[in-house]
Amino acid sequence: LLLFLIYLFDNLTYFRMISAFQHNLKNSWRFYSSLGSFLNQNLALDWKTSESGSQKAPLKNHYNYDLSANRLQSGLLTVNCDIPSPLSYVTLALRAGTRYENLKTRGLVHRLQASIGQETKNCSAVRLSYCLAQLGAQVRTSYTRDCFAFHLVCTRDKLPYALNYFNEAISGTLIYDWTMENTNEQLYVDRQLFHDDPCSYAVDLVHRVAYSTSTLGYSLHCPKWAVSKHSSVQIGSFIANHLTCDGTVIVGVGTDANLLDEFSNEKLKLSNKKQSELPIAVYTGGVLVELSPGKSACVAVAGEGTDIKDTSSIATQLVFSALFGNVSEFSTYSSVTSPLKRAVESVASYEVMGSCFNYFYSDTGLFGVCLKCNPADTDVVLKSAVAELKKLARGRPEEGKLKAAKALVKRKFLDDSENLDYFCSELAYQACSSDGVKFITPASFCKLIDSVSASDLQTFTSKLFSKPLTVISCGRTEAMPFIHELIR
Repeated sequence: LLLFLIYLFDNLTYFRMISAFQHNLKNSWRFYSSLGSFLNQNLALDWKTSESGSQKAPLKNHYNYDLSANRLQSGLLTVNCDIPSPLSYVTLALRAGTRYENLKTRGLVHRLQASIGQETKNCSAVRLSYCLAQLGAQVRTSYTRDCFAFHLVCTRDKLPYALNYFNEAISGTLIYDWTMENTNEQLYVDRQLFHDDPCSYAVDLVHRVAYSTSTLGYSLHCPKWAVSKHSSVQIGSFIANHLTCDGTVIVGVGTDANLLDEFSNEKLKLSNKKQSELPIAVYTGGVLVELSPGKSACVAVAGEGTDIKDTSSIATQLVFSALFGNVSEFSTYSSVTSPLKRAVESVASYEVMGSCFNYFYSDTGLFGVCLKCNPADTDVVLKSAVAELKKLARGRPEEGKLKAAKALVKRKFLDDSENLDYFCSELAYQACSSDGVKFITPASFCKLIDSVSASDLQTFTSKLFSKPLTVISCGRTEAMPFIHELIR
Protein backbone atom coordinates (compact mmCIF):
# COMPACT_ATOMS: atom_id res chain seq x y z
CA LEU A 1 0.00 0.00 0.00
CA LEU A 2 2.82 2.39 0.85
CA LEU A 3 4.55 1.69 -2.47
CA PHE A 4 1.27 2.25 -4.32
CA LEU A 5 0.74 5.63 -2.62
CA ILE A 6 4.29 6.71 -3.50
CA TYR A 7 3.70 5.69 -7.13
CA LEU A 8 0.39 7.59 -7.24
CA PHE A 9 1.97 10.71 -5.74
CA ASP A 10 4.79 10.68 -8.30
CA ASN A 11 2.34 10.42 -11.20
CA LEU A 12 0.16 13.24 -9.89
CA THR A 13 3.23 15.44 -9.56
CA TYR A 14 4.23 14.56 -13.11
CA PHE A 15 0.82 15.49 -14.55
CA ARG A 16 0.81 18.77 -12.62
CA MET A 17 4.20 19.58 -14.13
CA ILE A 18 2.90 18.82 -17.62
CA SER A 19 -0.20 20.97 -17.03
CA ALA A 20 1.92 23.88 -15.79
CA PHE A 21 4.25 23.47 -18.75
CA GLN A 22 1.35 23.64 -21.22
CA HIS A 23 -0.11 26.68 -19.46
CA ASN A 24 3.20 28.55 -19.63
CA LEU A 25 3.74 27.46 -23.22
CA LYS A 26 0.42 28.99 -24.23
CA ASN A 27 1.68 32.42 -23.23
CA SER A 28 5.29 32.10 -24.33
CA TRP A 29 5.34 29.93 -27.44
CA ARG A 30 6.72 32.80 -29.49
CA PHE A 31 9.82 32.86 -27.31
CA TYR A 32 10.46 29.15 -27.70
CA SER A 33 9.71 29.29 -31.43
CA SER A 34 12.11 32.19 -31.92
CA LEU A 35 14.78 30.38 -29.92
CA GLY A 36 14.33 27.26 -32.02
CA SER A 37 14.55 29.24 -35.26
CA PHE A 38 17.68 30.99 -34.00
CA LEU A 39 19.40 27.72 -33.09
CA ASN A 40 18.42 26.02 -36.34
CA GLN A 41 19.63 29.01 -38.33
CA ASN A 42 23.02 28.95 -36.63
CA LEU A 43 23.35 25.19 -37.01
CA ALA A 44 22.52 25.46 -40.71
CA LEU A 45 25.02 28.27 -41.19
CA ASP A 46 27.78 26.39 -39.35
CA TRP A 47 27.13 23.22 -41.32
CA LYS A 48 27.16 24.96 -44.68
CA THR A 49 30.24 27.02 -43.85
CA SER A 50 32.23 23.98 -42.77
CA GLU A 51 31.09 22.05 -45.83
CA SER A 52 32.31 24.73 -48.23
CA GLY A 53 35.56 25.11 -46.32
CA SER A 54 35.41 28.90 -46.47
CA GLN A 55 34.44 31.75 -44.16
CA LYS A 56 31.98 33.30 -46.62
CA ALA A 57 28.37 33.63 -45.52
CA PRO A 58 26.12 31.01 -47.14
CA LEU A 59 23.43 33.56 -47.94
CA LYS A 60 23.96 34.99 -51.39
CA ASN A 61 23.05 38.60 -52.08
CA HIS A 62 19.30 38.49 -52.63
CA TYR A 63 18.84 41.99 -54.02
CA ASN A 64 19.19 40.88 -57.64
CA TYR A 65 17.01 37.78 -57.34
CA ASP A 66 13.98 37.69 -59.59
CA LEU A 67 10.50 37.46 -58.15
CA SER A 68 8.18 34.86 -59.64
CA ALA A 69 4.48 35.70 -59.51
CA ASN A 70 1.55 33.44 -60.29
CA ARG A 71 -2.14 34.38 -60.32
CA LEU A 72 -4.08 31.22 -59.45
CA GLN A 73 -7.50 30.38 -60.88
CA SER A 74 -9.07 31.27 -57.56
CA GLY A 75 -7.73 34.82 -57.92
CA LEU A 76 -5.12 34.51 -55.18
CA LEU A 77 -1.70 35.91 -56.09
CA THR A 78 1.47 34.03 -55.08
CA VAL A 79 4.86 35.77 -55.16
CA ASN A 80 8.01 33.75 -54.53
CA CYS A 81 11.65 34.70 -54.02
CA ASP A 82 13.66 31.47 -53.83
CA ILE A 83 16.72 32.60 -51.89
CA PRO A 84 19.10 29.84 -50.67
CA SER A 85 18.32 30.62 -47.05
CA PRO A 86 18.20 28.11 -44.17
CA LEU A 87 15.01 29.87 -43.02
CA SER A 88 11.73 30.22 -44.88
CA TYR A 89 9.43 33.22 -44.53
CA VAL A 90 5.78 33.23 -45.62
CA THR A 91 3.35 36.16 -45.37
CA LEU A 92 -0.30 36.11 -46.34
CA ALA A 93 -1.82 39.59 -46.68
CA LEU A 94 -5.53 40.38 -46.95
CA ARG A 95 -7.29 43.61 -47.77
CA ALA A 96 -8.73 43.83 -44.27
CA GLY A 97 -7.08 46.79 -42.56
CA THR A 98 -8.75 49.33 -40.30
CA ARG A 99 -10.00 51.39 -43.24
CA TYR A 100 -12.49 48.55 -43.96
CA GLU A 101 -14.21 49.12 -40.61
CA ASN A 102 -17.32 51.26 -40.23
CA LEU A 103 -18.98 53.14 -37.38
CA LYS A 104 -20.52 49.94 -36.02
CA THR A 105 -17.32 47.89 -36.25
CA ARG A 106 -14.72 50.35 -34.99
CA GLY A 107 -11.75 48.49 -33.50
CA LEU A 108 -12.77 45.14 -35.00
CA VAL A 109 -9.39 44.57 -36.71
CA HIS A 110 -7.56 45.13 -33.42
CA ARG A 111 -9.96 42.63 -31.81
CA LEU A 112 -9.36 40.12 -34.60
CA GLN A 113 -5.61 40.25 -34.13
CA ALA A 114 -5.99 39.58 -30.40
CA SER A 115 -8.31 36.64 -31.08
CA ILE A 116 -6.26 34.75 -33.68
CA GLY A 117 -4.90 31.44 -32.40
CA GLN A 118 -7.04 31.20 -29.27
CA GLU A 119 -8.93 28.19 -30.57
CA THR A 120 -9.22 26.58 -34.01
CA LYS A 121 -11.36 23.89 -35.61
CA ASN A 122 -8.77 21.16 -35.10
CA CYS A 123 -6.46 22.49 -32.38
CA SER A 124 -6.69 24.03 -28.97
CA ALA A 125 -4.51 27.06 -28.26
CA VAL A 126 -2.13 24.89 -26.22
CA ARG A 127 -1.76 22.25 -28.91
CA LEU A 128 -1.26 24.82 -31.68
CA SER A 129 1.43 26.58 -29.68
CA TYR A 130 3.11 23.32 -28.68
CA CYS A 131 3.22 21.92 -32.23
CA LEU A 132 4.64 25.15 -33.66
CA ALA A 133 7.28 25.23 -30.95
CA GLN A 134 8.23 21.63 -31.72
CA LEU A 135 8.90 22.69 -35.32
CA GLY A 136 10.85 25.77 -34.25
CA ALA A 137 8.24 27.87 -36.07
CA GLN A 138 6.72 31.25 -35.28
CA VAL A 139 3.30 32.47 -36.39
CA ARG A 140 2.23 36.05 -35.74
CA THR A 141 -0.20 38.61 -37.12
CA SER A 142 0.05 42.30 -37.97
CA TYR A 143 -2.09 44.91 -39.66
CA THR A 144 -2.05 48.36 -41.19
CA ARG A 145 -4.81 50.64 -42.35
CA ASP A 146 -4.80 48.79 -45.70
CA CYS A 147 -4.04 45.16 -44.86
CA PHE A 148 -4.17 42.36 -42.31
CA ALA A 149 -1.35 39.83 -42.48
CA PHE A 150 -0.33 36.41 -41.14
CA HIS A 151 3.41 35.70 -40.88
CA LEU A 152 5.24 32.36 -40.66
CA VAL A 153 8.96 31.82 -40.01
CA CYS A 154 10.55 28.37 -39.75
CA THR A 155 13.53 26.35 -40.91
CA ARG A 156 13.27 25.38 -44.55
CA ASP A 157 13.09 21.63 -43.96
CA LYS A 158 10.12 22.08 -41.59
CA LEU A 159 8.11 24.36 -43.89
CA PRO A 160 5.76 21.67 -45.32
CA TYR A 161 4.70 20.72 -41.79
CA ALA A 162 4.54 24.28 -40.44
CA LEU A 163 2.24 25.33 -43.30
CA ASN A 164 -0.46 23.00 -41.94
CA TYR A 165 -0.58 24.90 -38.65
CA PHE A 166 -0.24 28.21 -40.52
CA ASN A 167 -3.39 27.30 -42.44
CA GLU A 168 -5.10 26.33 -39.19
CA ALA A 169 -4.45 29.79 -37.74
CA ILE A 170 -5.67 31.50 -40.92
CA SER A 171 -8.84 29.65 -41.87
CA GLY A 172 -9.60 27.58 -38.78
CA THR A 173 -9.81 30.17 -36.00
CA LEU A 174 -13.02 29.96 -33.96
CA ILE A 175 -14.34 33.03 -32.18
CA TYR A 176 -17.15 32.95 -29.62
CA ASP A 177 -18.65 35.66 -27.45
CA TRP A 178 -17.26 34.09 -24.27
CA THR A 179 -13.73 33.79 -25.71
CA MET A 180 -13.77 37.42 -26.81
CA GLU A 181 -14.00 38.50 -23.19
CA ASN A 182 -10.51 37.11 -22.71
CA THR A 183 -9.16 39.67 -25.19
CA ASN A 184 -10.64 42.78 -23.55
CA GLU A 185 -7.67 43.19 -21.23
CA GLN A 186 -5.28 42.80 -24.17
CA LEU A 187 -6.99 45.65 -26.01
CA TYR A 188 -6.71 47.91 -22.97
CA VAL A 189 -3.02 47.08 -22.57
CA ASP A 190 -2.31 47.71 -26.27
CA ARG A 191 -4.10 51.05 -26.07
CA GLN A 192 -2.13 52.13 -23.01
CA LEU A 193 1.22 51.16 -24.51
CA PHE A 194 0.30 53.02 -27.68
CA HIS A 195 -0.66 56.20 -25.82
CA ASP A 196 2.53 56.01 -23.76
CA ASP A 197 4.49 56.58 -26.99
CA PRO A 198 3.71 60.26 -27.75
CA CYS A 199 5.15 60.26 -31.27
CA SER A 200 3.16 57.20 -32.39
CA TYR A 201 0.04 58.74 -30.91
CA ALA A 202 0.77 62.04 -32.68
CA VAL A 203 1.05 60.30 -36.05
CA ASP A 204 -2.25 58.53 -35.34
CA LEU A 205 -3.83 61.95 -34.72
CA VAL A 206 -2.36 63.17 -38.01
CA HIS A 207 -4.31 60.44 -39.82
CA ARG A 208 -7.48 61.36 -37.94
CA VAL A 209 -7.24 65.00 -39.03
CA ALA A 210 -5.85 64.45 -42.54
CA TYR A 211 -8.62 61.98 -43.45
CA SER A 212 -11.36 63.26 -41.16
CA THR A 213 -14.13 62.31 -43.61
CA SER A 214 -12.71 58.88 -44.52
CA THR A 215 -12.27 55.56 -42.75
CA LEU A 216 -8.53 55.84 -43.44
CA GLY A 217 -8.51 58.27 -40.53
CA TYR A 218 -9.59 55.57 -38.07
CA SER A 219 -7.09 54.72 -35.35
CA LEU A 220 -5.09 51.50 -35.54
CA HIS A 221 -6.29 50.65 -32.04
CA CYS A 222 -9.75 49.95 -30.75
CA PRO A 223 -11.44 53.03 -29.22
CA LYS A 224 -12.01 52.74 -25.49
CA TRP A 225 -15.78 52.93 -25.87
CA ALA A 226 -15.76 49.99 -28.33
CA VAL A 227 -13.66 47.51 -26.34
CA SER A 228 -16.65 45.53 -25.09
CA LYS A 229 -19.02 46.30 -27.97
CA HIS A 230 -18.01 43.63 -30.50
CA SER A 231 -19.81 40.34 -31.03
CA SER A 232 -18.74 37.05 -32.56
CA VAL A 233 -21.35 37.60 -35.29
CA GLN A 234 -19.65 40.86 -36.32
CA ILE A 235 -16.21 39.25 -36.47
CA GLY A 236 -17.59 36.24 -38.34
CA SER A 237 -19.17 38.53 -40.93
CA PHE A 238 -15.96 40.55 -41.27
CA ILE A 239 -13.88 37.39 -41.78
CA ALA A 240 -16.35 36.03 -44.35
CA ASN A 241 -16.21 39.28 -46.34
CA HIS A 242 -12.43 39.74 -46.28
CA LEU A 243 -10.86 36.28 -45.90
CA THR A 244 -11.26 35.64 -49.62
CA CYS A 245 -9.00 34.78 -52.54
CA ASP A 246 -9.88 38.06 -54.22
CA GLY A 247 -7.28 40.66 -53.30
CA THR A 248 -5.24 38.22 -51.19
CA VAL A 249 -1.48 37.83 -51.66
CA ILE A 250 0.83 35.14 -50.31
CA VAL A 251 4.57 35.82 -50.46
CA GLY A 252 7.36 33.36 -49.81
CA VAL A 253 11.04 34.17 -49.31
CA GLY A 254 13.43 31.24 -49.11
CA THR A 255 10.64 28.94 -50.28
CA ASP A 256 10.00 26.68 -53.25
CA ALA A 257 7.47 28.15 -55.69
CA ASN A 258 5.80 24.78 -56.32
CA LEU A 259 5.31 24.20 -52.60
CA LEU A 260 3.77 27.65 -52.20
CA ASP A 261 1.37 27.10 -55.12
CA GLU A 262 0.44 23.63 -53.87
CA PHE A 263 -0.33 25.02 -50.42
CA SER A 264 -2.41 27.86 -51.88
CA ASN A 265 -4.39 25.56 -54.20
CA GLU A 266 -4.98 22.49 -52.04
CA LYS A 267 -4.71 23.40 -48.36
CA LEU A 268 -5.56 27.07 -47.97
CA LYS A 269 -9.33 27.26 -47.58
CA LEU A 270 -10.45 30.74 -48.60
CA SER A 271 -13.80 31.65 -50.12
CA ASN A 272 -14.14 32.85 -53.71
CA LYS A 273 -16.40 35.71 -52.67
CA LYS A 274 -15.76 39.03 -54.40
CA GLN A 275 -14.26 41.66 -52.11
CA SER A 276 -16.06 44.90 -51.46
CA GLU A 277 -14.74 48.06 -53.06
CA LEU A 278 -11.86 49.94 -51.46
CA PRO A 279 -13.22 52.74 -49.22
CA ILE A 280 -12.18 55.99 -50.87
CA ALA A 281 -9.76 58.16 -48.90
CA VAL A 282 -10.13 61.92 -49.24
CA TYR A 283 -7.32 64.08 -47.88
CA THR A 284 -8.69 67.21 -46.19
CA GLY A 285 -5.98 68.53 -43.87
CA GLY A 286 -6.71 70.60 -40.79
CA VAL A 287 -5.66 71.43 -37.24
CA LEU A 288 -5.97 69.64 -33.92
CA VAL A 289 -4.69 70.67 -30.49
CA GLU A 290 -5.13 68.02 -27.80
CA LEU A 291 -4.15 68.77 -24.22
CA SER A 292 -3.04 65.98 -21.89
CA PRO A 293 -0.88 65.71 -18.76
CA GLY A 294 2.80 64.94 -19.07
CA LYS A 295 6.27 66.43 -19.14
CA SER A 296 6.62 66.87 -22.91
CA ALA A 297 4.71 67.88 -26.01
CA CYS A 298 4.54 66.51 -29.54
CA VAL A 299 3.88 68.50 -32.69
CA ALA A 300 3.49 67.14 -36.21
CA VAL A 301 3.09 68.67 -39.66
CA ALA A 302 2.06 66.61 -42.69
CA GLY A 303 0.79 66.86 -46.24
CA GLU A 304 -0.55 64.47 -48.85
CA GLY A 305 2.14 62.30 -50.42
CA THR A 306 2.09 59.56 -53.03
CA ASP A 307 0.28 56.23 -53.11
CA ILE A 308 1.97 52.83 -52.99
CA LYS A 309 1.42 52.04 -56.68
CA ASP A 310 3.69 54.87 -57.88
CA THR A 311 7.10 53.46 -56.97
CA SER A 312 9.00 56.26 -58.73
CA SER A 313 7.23 58.89 -56.63
CA ILE A 314 7.85 56.82 -53.50
CA ALA A 315 11.58 57.01 -54.21
CA THR A 316 11.27 60.78 -54.69
CA GLN A 317 9.38 61.22 -51.41
CA LEU A 318 11.97 59.21 -49.48
CA VAL A 319 14.82 61.28 -50.96
CA PHE A 320 13.03 64.51 -49.99
CA SER A 321 12.59 63.10 -46.49
CA ALA A 322 16.33 62.42 -46.29
CA LEU A 323 17.10 65.94 -47.51
CA PHE A 324 14.96 67.45 -44.77
CA GLY A 325 16.70 65.26 -42.16
CA ASN A 326 15.86 64.64 -38.52
CA VAL A 327 16.76 65.89 -35.06
CA SER A 328 18.69 63.56 -32.79
CA GLU A 329 22.16 62.91 -31.47
CA PHE A 330 24.92 63.21 -34.03
CA SER A 331 25.22 60.33 -36.49
CA THR A 332 25.81 59.85 -40.19
CA TYR A 333 22.05 59.42 -40.53
CA SER A 334 21.39 62.87 -39.07
CA SER A 335 24.30 65.16 -39.72
CA VAL A 336 24.69 68.73 -38.52
CA THR A 337 23.74 69.87 -42.05
CA SER A 338 20.14 68.65 -41.59
CA PRO A 339 17.87 71.65 -42.37
CA LEU A 340 15.31 70.46 -39.82
CA LYS A 341 17.94 70.05 -37.09
CA ARG A 342 19.47 73.44 -37.80
CA ALA A 343 16.10 75.21 -37.87
CA VAL A 344 14.59 73.88 -34.65
CA GLU A 345 17.74 73.90 -32.54
CA SER A 346 18.33 77.56 -33.36
CA VAL A 347 15.05 78.56 -31.68
CA ALA A 348 14.56 75.88 -28.99
CA SER A 349 15.67 76.44 -25.41
CA TYR A 350 15.63 72.72 -24.59
CA GLU A 351 16.44 69.48 -26.38
CA VAL A 352 14.27 68.52 -29.36
CA MET A 353 13.91 65.05 -30.89
CA GLY A 354 12.10 64.15 -34.08
CA SER A 355 12.19 62.91 -37.65
CA CYS A 356 10.22 62.69 -40.88
CA PHE A 357 7.61 59.99 -41.47
CA ASN A 358 6.26 58.48 -44.68
CA TYR A 359 3.10 56.41 -45.18
CA PHE A 360 1.99 54.86 -48.47
CA TYR A 361 -1.53 53.49 -49.02
CA SER A 362 -3.55 52.09 -51.92
CA ASP A 363 -4.81 55.45 -53.13
CA THR A 364 -2.99 58.12 -51.12
CA GLY A 365 -0.04 58.75 -48.84
CA LEU A 366 1.41 61.04 -46.19
CA PHE A 367 4.67 62.87 -45.72
CA GLY A 368 5.35 64.75 -42.52
CA VAL A 369 7.60 65.51 -39.60
CA CYS A 370 6.97 64.78 -35.92
CA LEU A 371 8.86 66.57 -33.12
CA LYS A 372 8.97 65.93 -29.39
CA CYS A 373 9.97 68.96 -27.35
CA ASN A 374 9.62 70.83 -24.08
CA PRO A 375 6.17 72.48 -23.70
CA ALA A 376 7.83 75.89 -23.45
CA ASP A 377 9.26 75.46 -26.98
CA THR A 378 6.17 74.09 -28.71
CA ASP A 379 5.19 77.25 -30.56
CA VAL A 380 8.64 78.25 -31.83
CA VAL A 381 9.62 74.69 -32.78
CA LEU A 382 6.46 74.12 -34.80
CA LYS A 383 6.66 77.47 -36.55
CA SER A 384 10.34 77.01 -37.39
CA ALA A 385 9.80 73.48 -38.74
CA VAL A 386 7.00 74.58 -41.07
CA ALA A 387 9.01 77.57 -42.30
CA GLU A 388 12.02 75.35 -43.05
CA LEU A 389 9.84 72.82 -44.85
CA LYS A 390 8.43 75.52 -47.12
CA LYS A 391 11.91 76.92 -47.71
CA LEU A 392 13.26 73.53 -48.79
CA ALA A 393 10.25 73.00 -51.05
CA ARG A 394 10.77 76.34 -52.84
CA GLY A 395 14.51 75.91 -53.34
CA ARG A 396 16.61 73.60 -55.48
CA PRO A 397 18.96 71.24 -53.59
CA GLU A 398 22.68 71.31 -54.25
CA GLU A 399 24.02 68.42 -56.30
CA GLY A 400 26.21 67.19 -53.46
CA LYS A 401 23.38 67.19 -50.92
CA LEU A 402 21.04 65.42 -53.36
CA LYS A 403 23.66 62.75 -54.00
CA ALA A 404 24.19 62.27 -50.26
CA ALA A 405 20.44 62.01 -49.64
CA LYS A 406 20.03 59.33 -52.31
CA ALA A 407 22.97 57.37 -50.91
CA LEU A 408 21.43 57.61 -47.44
CA VAL A 409 18.04 56.32 -48.62
CA LYS A 410 19.67 53.41 -50.46
CA ARG A 411 21.75 52.41 -47.46
CA LYS A 412 18.77 52.54 -45.11
CA PHE A 413 16.55 50.65 -47.55
CA LEU A 414 19.10 47.91 -48.18
CA ASP A 415 19.80 47.67 -44.47
CA ASP A 416 16.10 47.03 -43.81
CA SER A 417 15.87 44.58 -46.70
CA GLU A 418 18.71 42.53 -45.26
CA ASN A 419 16.15 41.41 -42.67
CA LEU A 420 14.36 38.75 -44.73
CA ASP A 421 11.34 38.74 -42.41
CA TYR A 422 10.92 42.47 -43.02
CA PHE A 423 11.56 42.01 -46.75
CA CYS A 424 8.85 39.33 -47.02
CA SER A 425 6.32 41.35 -45.02
CA GLU A 426 6.88 44.58 -46.96
CA LEU A 427 6.64 42.73 -50.27
CA ALA A 428 3.30 41.26 -49.23
CA TYR A 429 1.94 44.60 -48.01
CA GLN A 430 3.04 46.29 -51.22
CA ALA A 431 1.48 43.67 -53.48
CA CYS A 432 -1.75 43.52 -51.46
CA SER A 433 -2.21 47.30 -51.19
CA SER A 434 -1.67 47.71 -54.94
CA ASP A 435 -3.90 44.70 -55.76
CA GLY A 436 -0.92 42.86 -57.22
CA VAL A 437 -0.10 45.69 -59.61
CA LYS A 438 3.22 46.63 -58.03
CA PHE A 439 5.89 44.62 -56.26
CA ILE A 440 9.51 45.46 -56.79
CA THR A 441 12.89 43.97 -55.89
CA PRO A 442 15.40 45.96 -53.81
CA ALA A 443 17.77 46.18 -56.78
CA SER A 444 15.09 47.73 -59.00
CA PHE A 445 14.04 50.18 -56.30
CA CYS A 446 17.65 51.30 -55.82
CA LYS A 447 17.75 52.21 -59.51
CA LEU A 448 14.65 54.35 -59.01
CA ILE A 449 16.35 56.11 -56.11
CA ASP A 450 19.40 56.84 -58.27
CA SER A 451 17.18 58.33 -60.98
CA VAL A 452 15.53 60.94 -58.70
CA SER A 453 16.29 64.45 -59.97
CA ALA A 454 15.80 67.98 -58.66
CA SER A 455 12.82 68.44 -60.98
CA ASP A 456 11.20 65.31 -59.50
CA LEU A 457 11.53 66.86 -56.05
CA GLN A 458 9.88 70.07 -57.24
CA THR A 459 6.99 68.06 -58.68
CA PHE A 460 6.56 66.27 -55.36
CA THR A 461 6.62 69.48 -53.28
CA SER A 462 4.12 71.12 -55.62
CA LYS A 463 1.67 68.32 -54.83
CA LEU A 464 2.56 68.44 -51.14
CA PHE A 465 1.55 72.09 -50.81
CA SER A 466 -1.35 72.00 -53.27
CA LYS A 467 -3.69 71.12 -50.37
CA PRO A 468 -3.85 72.41 -46.78
CA LEU A 469 -1.28 70.99 -44.40
CA THR A 470 -2.25 68.89 -41.40
CA VAL A 471 -0.94 70.33 -38.13
CA ILE A 472 -1.44 68.68 -34.74
CA SER A 473 -0.17 69.33 -31.24
CA CYS A 474 -0.64 66.95 -28.32
CA GLY A 475 0.62 66.54 -24.79
CA ARG A 476 1.32 69.26 -22.27
CA THR A 477 0.87 72.23 -24.56
CA GLU A 478 -1.18 75.40 -24.74
CA ALA A 479 -3.41 76.50 -27.60
CA MET A 480 -1.33 78.34 -30.17
CA PRO A 481 -3.09 81.28 -31.83
CA PHE A 482 -0.93 81.16 -34.97
CA ILE A 483 -1.48 77.47 -35.72
CA HIS A 484 -4.18 78.15 -38.34
CA GLU A 485 -1.76 80.33 -40.27
CA LEU A 486 0.56 77.36 -40.80
CA ILE A 487 -1.85 75.44 -43.02
CA ARG A 488 -2.51 78.24 -45.49
